[in-house]
Amino acid sequence: MSLVYLASWHDPFGDIDLYARAIFSAWGLPKDALLVVFLRGEDRRWQVAARAGERVGPLLPQPEWEDLLAEARVTANRAQPAVAVENLAAGLLSLLTTGRQEPQEGRRSWAWAYAVAGLIGIGALILAARAFLCPHCLRPLRRRPSLGGILWVCPRCRYTRASRR
Repeated sequence: MSLVYLASWHDPFGDIDLYARAIFSAWGLPKDALLVVFLRGEDRRWQVAARAGERVGPLLPQPEWEDLLAEARVTANRAQPAVAVENLAAGLLSLLTTGRQEPQEGRRSWAWAYAVAGLIGIGALILAARAFLCPHCLRPLRRRPSLGGILWVCPRCRYTRASRR
């Protein structure tokens, strides 16, 4: 299998997939070749498309291969296309040597952590509101010094509470 890549700033077709197919046939690449096209669009963002020969297509596990292409697109836009090609080639080599990997059984989801953090945040807001807002009209309490200590007084309904110690 051979990996061929093209980095270009000009797309005569306006469609990167059509461009990749045309380059694959125009260059006369063999059936065991894999062509990866990096194209910089008018919006100055890199797009990535691939065209696999007849013998290479069945060897590529689709979800993992699509993830590699998406990662190459992100890397090309963050760094340089050459770095993206290097990472893509290394990922492709490891993908082909290890074969299709089964999804991990114990893959963790962090949705519960976000829910717990949200509940803690809501609880903190409720405690802060309870400490600084009037329980009758929800106006902010004002701090007033007195002979017996500090009083918290609502300016609207005159609710009064002694300072908590």
